[in-house]
Amino acid sequence: MAAPISTWTPKRSAPWAPLLHHAGIAPVDGRGRVQARVEVRGKRVALVTTAFQLRHVLLSGAPLADGQLPQVRLDELRGRARWRVTADGWRLDAPLLRIADQRGAQTLDGLVAAGGARFALRVDRVDARPLLAIAALGEGLSPALRGWITRAAPGAELSGLEVAGVRGGTMRMRGRLERVAFAAVGDAPGIDGPAGAFEGDGQGWQLALDPHSALRFDWPSGFGVVHELKLDG
Repeated sequence: MAAPISTWTPKRSAPWAPLLHHAGIAPVDGRGRVQARVEVRGKRVALVTTAFQLRHVLLSGAPLADGQLPQVRLDELRGRARWRVTADGWRLDAPLLRIADQRGAQTLDGLVAAGGARFALRVDRVDARPLLAIAALGEGLSPALRGWITRAAPGAELSGLEVAGVRGGTMRMRGRLERVAFAAVGDAPGIDGPAGAFEGDGQGWQLALDPHSALRFDWPSGFGVVHELKLDG
C-alpha cells in the first residue's frame, strides 16, 4: 500500500493525529511534502519506507510545571528512511536525514537504530540538542527535567556513536564526545566542553579526556565569573 507524494500541513494531519500527538507533542505549523509506502503482512505493518521534506515546522508540547507550553521550531526536516519488522523487533535505517534550526544544520545520514529483544544505535555524528529539545516536549520525562532542558538548552555533540545491548541484559556503548554544553539556570551551574573518547556498559562508563580541549564552567551564584579550565585524565 503506497501513499502518493502530497503536501503536508498540520491541518491535513488529522488521520495521523494518534501518532503526531504522541505523549502530548502536537504539530502547530509547517509545510512540506511526504511520500510513504506501507507493507502489511498478516494484518500487521511490516515495512514502512518514506521520503519527506518539511519546512518551518513548529511543535508544541505538554504543559510544564509552571503551566507554560514549550515549543520547538525546526527550519527544515528532510530525509529518507525505512522501518521494518525483524525476527526479534524492528530496525530503522535512514540513509538521508537532515535537521536544521536557528542554530544551524546537522547531518545524520546513515543513522541505524533497532529495538526489541536486542537494541542498537549507530550514527557517525550527531548534535543531540534538537533531539533533547523535542524530547522535553513530551510527557515521558519528569516536569522538573523538562523545565531544565527548556531553560538550559543542553546539547552534546558526539561522533562514532555505537550502542548495542540486550533488553534486560548487557549493554555496551562507545564513541567520542566532541562537546557538551548547557546554560546556567538558577543556582545550577552551566558548562561548555570538554571532549574525549568514551566507552561503557550497563554498570558505568569512562571518558578519556582530551587534554587540548577547554572547559568553561559558569556558576553565577557560586563564583560570579566564568572559569576556563583544562582537564586531563
